[in-house]
Amino acid sequence: MKKFIICLTHDVDKVKKTYQYFSKDLKNFKFKNISSILKKKNDEPYYCFDKIIDLEDKYNVRSTFFFLQESLRFNIFSKNNWEKSLGKYKFSDNNIKSIIKILDNNGWEIGLHGSYNSYKDVELLKFEKHALESILGRNIKGIRQHYLNLDIPKTWVYQKEAGFVYDSSLGLKNEVGFPKKIYKPYVDSISGIKIIPITIMDGYLFNLYNNYDEMWSSCIKIIDEAERNEAVLNILWHQRVFHNADFPFYVNLYKKIIEECKNRNAHFVKCEDLI
Repeated sequence: MKKFIICLTHDVDKVKKTYQYFSKDLKNFKFKNISSILKKKNDEPYYCFDKIIDLEDKYNVRSTFFFLQESLRFNIFSKNNWEKSLGKYKFSDNNIKSIIKILDNNGWEIGLHGSYNSYKDVELLKFEKHALESILGRNIKGIRQHYLNLDIPKTWVYQKEAGFVYDSSLGLKNEVGFPKKIYKPYVDSISGIKIIPITIMDGYLFNLYNNYDEMWSSCIKIIDEAERNEAVLNILWHQRVFHNADFPFYVNLYKKIIEECKNRNAHFVKCEDLI
């Protein structure tokens, strides 16, 4: 069998469950869970870092976490704004500082998840990069833009100016697979930044298909394609989807991808290892 590479990545969009208590729990009549939002001490169901650490430790793999410090202000009159502005956090929050250091000290990679408007604002990119690096205590190499926002090649020029080595924002929108059949990272000729395309994003996969079997069949086809072309298979699973109650089957499918790639003797690396 041909060797291929797999990168496991996680975008940390939000660590707090907010409007989902109503959009998800009320829809499924989970009144007990809704009442927990009123409690002063409440475990955050979307935190999930311990679950990812335990799972990836079990398989002896490490991944890349892209942390987001969103600057958009909440607008109660715009439902589209809720998803972007609610549940956000700062790198300086004690629990976030702690998990960033735990992950970094134990072999996971920390990168920046550029905020919603940062793809068109070089100064915002520099500010967010510096804010994350001040917590980490050293430079970071990689970035992925929130919502995969890109203005090509301008965004990559801005990222390079801000000091990033690679970007992992290029991917199909509302689809899964290799964008433009690009199987390996490449250097953008204009900016000089290295591009690591996304192959499978959890949300797109689950929106495309009606059942688990169809999702897994799609994943197998993509893994076959990766193996045939000795490709880099870049997997994006948000950390909050490891909360099984709100995201059933997400964890099982993530495990199955890892197991299948392990069985095929794929090489597991973090994004920074490709540089």
